[in-house]
Amino acid sequence: MTLIKLASMLLLALVFAEDLRHRAVHWALFPLLLITLAIPAMREQPFGAWAASAVLNAGFVVLQLGAGLALVMLRQGQWRAPFTHLIGLGDVLFLLVVACGLSTERFIPYYVTGLIATLLGHLLLRWSRPSAAPTVPTAGLLALWLAGWIALEQLGVLGALHRGAFAHSLLVHG
Repeated sequence: MTLIKLASMLLLALVFAEDLRHRAVHWALFPLLLITLAIPAMREQPFGAWAASAVLNAGFVVLQLGAGLALVMLRQGQWRAPFTHLIGLGDVLFLLVVACGLSTERFIPYYVTGLIATLLGHLLLRWSRPSAAPTVPTAGLLALWLAGWIALEQLGVLGALHRGAFAHSLLVHG
């Protein structure tokens, strides 16, 4: 399992480097990352618990994106294609991949703290390199944030990122 976690961290480092350099992530990294994040989650808990967490996490991402899109449309009074003007498709795919690898108890704090860290990282990047692109490398900075969480998990500071009872309890006890 440690090798899979190391592979995840390596892939996350590649996502970070590519997004920072090109403001894009190579498509081949997404399925590889999905495999390395989902294997531990699927191996160490019942399939139903894993699926419930993945669906809840993905639903949370879709809800956030839908609310953000609705807010922008209301403020601007017109429809704008979200993946060309508002957020990168790679950012959304990255979040959906991560949603499949973390329990709901870990995903929501990761997502919220990751977005805060991403904004701070972007401000630091713009301050240190004023010539840097004005776009936010969201997937890359979130990948770096997740790599840190996985490292903390492997050091025993954080509990398992893929185990949790919330989604399973919600599914069973509704």
